[in-house]
Amino acid sequence: MVSTRGPVVLRRFLAVSLATAVCLTVVGCGGDETAAQLRVEDFEFKLLPGGARIVSGTVHNDGDQPIRAAQVQISLFDRDNRRVDAMFAVVRDLPAKGSFSFREPVQSELDDISGARVRSVLLLDN
Repeated sequence: MVSTRGPVVLRRFLAVSLATAVCLTVVGCGGDETAAQLRVEDFEFKLLPGGARIVSGTVHNDGDQPIRAAQVQISLFDRDNRRVDAMFAVVRDLPAKGSFSFREPVQSELDDISGARVRSVLLLDN
């Protein structure tokens, strides 16, 4: 007797993985209008003289509702511009039509991080 359970489990796993990826792409999962009104400006990666690496930027809430918390997802790149790691910064209490600046140390054990880019902004707990 040949089992067909393996392909069914694989198809379900792939369907759930695809649905999760779509939710993360939509920013905030569910297509919430508020999520689409968040943007990051003045994003910067800095290597400080002592060797510390810092990312900073400003999250703007262009919507009419305050945001309790949002997560800025950040991709980290090596000197050959290959994505090698990721991190995030959480911003809290974004007023309607307001902004909040963040500054975070790079959270990676890799020594070869030489650049960063914002990947997305996700709503948390709203």
